[in-house]
Amino acid sequence: MERLKKALEKEREAEDSFQKVKGAKTWVELLVVVCVIAFVIMGALTLPKYGLTWDEGLGNLFFGERYFHFFTSFDPAYLDFDNEDLAIHQRPLNLYESPFQGRPQEFPPLADTLSAMTMEIFAYRLGWLDPIDAFHLTKILLCGLLLLVLFHFAAPRLGTSAAFLAILVLGTYPRFWGDMHFNPKDIPETVFFAFTIIAFYIWYDQPSWQRAVAVGILFGASLSIKANAIFLPFVAIMGIWPWRLTSRPWSQVVEHLKKSFRHYALMLGTGVAVHLGTWPYLYTDPFRGLKAYYTFVISQVGRQGRATWNWDPLIQTVTTMPEVVLALLLVGLGFAIWRSRTKSPILRLLVVWFALPLFRISLPGMFSFDGIRHFEEFVPAASLLAGYGGASLAGLIAKGKPMKKRLFLAGLLLLIACNIGSIVLRYHPYEHLYYNSLVGGLSGAHYKYGLSGATDYWASSYRQGMRWLNVHAPLGSALYVPTADWVVRLTAPIWLRQDIDVISEISIESMRLAGHPVYVMFITGINWSQLATYCSQQLRPVHQIIVDGTPILEIYRLNPVEGGKYYIWQEGETFLSRAGSGAKDFKTPASNGQCLGMGWGGSKGDFVEYEVSIRRDLPSAVLFIRYALEEQTNAALDVYLNEQLVGTS
Repeated sequence: MERLKKALEKEREAEDSFQKVKGAKTWVELLVVVCVIAFVIMGALTLPKYGLTWDEGLGNLFFGERYFHFFTSFDPAYLDFDNEDLAIHQRPLNLYESPFQGRPQEFPPLADTLSAMTMEIFAYRLGWLDPIDAFHLTKILLCGLLLLVLFHFAAPRLGTSAAFLAILVLGTYPRFWGDMHFNPKDIPETVFFAFTIIAFYIWYDQPSWQRAVAVGILFGASLSIKANAIFLPFVAIMGIWPWRLTSRPWSQVVEHLKKSFRHYALMLGTGVAVHLGTWPYLYTDPFRGLKAYYTFVISQVGRQGRATWNWDPLIQTVTTMPEVVLALLLVGLGFAIWRSRTKSPILRLLVVWFALPLFRISLPGMFSFDGIRHFEEFVPAASLLAGYGGASLAGLIAKGKPMKKRLFLAGLLLLIACNIGSIVLRYHPYEHLYYNSLVGGLSGAHYKYGLSGATDYWASSYRQGMRWLNVHAPLGSALYVPTADWVVRLTAPIWLRQDIDVISEISIESMRLAGHPVYVMFITGINWSQLATYCSQQLRPVHQIIVDGTPILEIYRLNPVEGGKYYIWQEGETFLSRAGSGAKDFKTPASNGQCLGMGWGGSKGDFVEYEVSIRRDLPSAVLFIRYALEEQTNAALDVYLNEQLVGTS
């Protein structure tokens, strides 16, 4: 133990001597600026490889564009979400077609508004970027700013070496890099979560009302991106407040609260004001709007978590981290926990910042999916701990010799570069799907988690699929997308060849009978269509996107037919008239995500009427009906054709 203490003292001396070398600190800071600029440029240049995502198509783009134009014009027409008679909806990218444009309570505003700003500037005003790429640019700029802020925050507190390693780890973190190209809320939330923690730490160290206002603004901004920000006070309380293991552990906390009560009130008031002020949906009735939003959040969109402790978030964290980074993180956690009793609160803060998001999502009843994205705010803390671990390990090995420490750090940088380089070769541009060798890569994760847990859950790969169709599909082809078709329908006017029609399943057979080939494109593992199941089981794909040995997108071709079987597909919710159902019903397994209606079939006399087109020379036909009645398990259906009873189920 005595030897370890002496080694640690020499390590601190070596770090101090490194920073005192004439010009060394300036050169490191210049290197950081160059690295961040390169990071932003590379991020922007690679934007065309990443597509529109599931949630963005549902509503993020629509509400972001509406809120941005409202704030720049204060025209209330932009807050009438049913109004399609606006100039912005005459653009090729017509966002009025977004499926969830009537559900503003599900889309907090800030990240989407900022993204719509870069879309308006760089796509529609300057014409430098594709509209979707311009919408995504905001996330890359925010991540670049985060790298700069993290370095300047960590360097004087953890050391220059630790700070530089930390931003290198964060900037090359595969899922962080992938998500920053298209993730509409988790990446902005991660950035503002970090900004708020850093601002609070600086205020706590040197209180002033200006810093308190800054904390409140950042806290309110975080709330206006995602509800995860509710847990920011817990990070501050557990990670920064002056807890001491004494007979009166509360004494210093009470003293702190008495001294800083006005500042905390200022933070809270500013945060609430920013949260309300940035969300125009709340202007007419803030209490009703907030209740609708937080009810939606608490409901977890109807998903049910485990009744016991959920270990999956921890497993996902470990298996989605590059191997070298994972090793450095474990070393950093060890040093941080051991030293946190004697060093400044920074180490305790990093441990809490890292652990709390995992703890929250692991609680009984919580539901986690899509890898780490729902608790991604732990990543900056993990990167700082990994950087601290690498620098501390270098100090121990160097034993106070600066040159030896530099050689070790150079070797560590080379090891990280090799690790990240192999990941890029296997995963780019699908880094958001990365799994490390501990679980056997993406194919191993597919075996462990199931295909739905190890696939392109964002549907970003549809953009690459459309590019393939643009080159290989014959003139006059049709495209059917059974899963998240809105991602393709919204972007088809700007990304898909004009002669390729995006059709619904009801039109497939008529297109084939008319002599047109029909392509079926879908992401693997998230299957809402019997036709997609048939294709994957009975046909050979004409194109696949394979990542780390695992197909994430498949395209099938249905050739034109003559005299073949005639199929009619009718969506339940597209009826002429009905009785017995009072509201729309959205269910994830349903094709197009919607069912006939809530409550239908509960009473005798409930009916629904459809209009279909059938060939006159059709000799016979078989009608297939797929339905689910949750409570009326013994219900029967009578089927009429032109008012004639033709069958009973």
